[in-house]
Amino acid sequence: MHSPPPHHFRHHYAVAPVPDPRWSNVVGGLNPDGTPTPMSFEILEAQSKEWALLLTEPPPTGIGRLLATARSLFRHSWFDYEFMAVGVIVALQAVEAAFRQVVYPEASDRAPFRSLVDKAQHEGWLDVDLAERLDAAIHLRNSLSHPPTQAAFTVGMAVPMIENSHHIVNFVCGYDFSRWRAEHSEWPTV
Repeated sequence: MHSPPPHHFRHHYAVAPVPDPRWSNVVGGLNPDGTPTPMSFEILEAQSKEWALLLTEPPPTGIGRLLATARSLFRHSWFDYEFMAVGVIVALQAVEAAFRQVVYPEASDRAPFRSLVDKAQHEGWLDVDLAERLDAAIHLRNSLSHPPTQAAFTVGMAVPMIENSHHIVNFVCGYDFSRWRAEHSEWPTV
């Protein structure tokens, strides 16, 4: 029976992470002369830093940590491409957490996210476009949470989903719901 090497030997044999080979087929942008720039960890990292800047006010800690984790998973998809899909799931969880913690903290933990979105639309503060995007996000989150197999996204799929999640969290966390509720006290609770 083979036993693992002693602890003091392990660091000598550690393998540095290497880029996922699927990135070799992805263009990261164009140079000024129009030639393609290869995708890199630095490009993914720069994109994730742009998303952090979309948050004009820090969201509550748990929600902020979910978004930070989504950004980290996105940039670390450089080493494991599937992290991109996981990053999307975590970003969508941040949206749901914002609804539960900021908009409807009194809602039951068992209330489906869809019912919170429906209530927001019925109350009138959530416009049709955003409600439709949230409906698609709920459907996607549910299908990713109960997959028949591993999901993989392209950058073109993941970027708008993670970016929109940041925009939605920023909007929800920046909205004055206590004032809105005072002005619209006729709405029942969830």
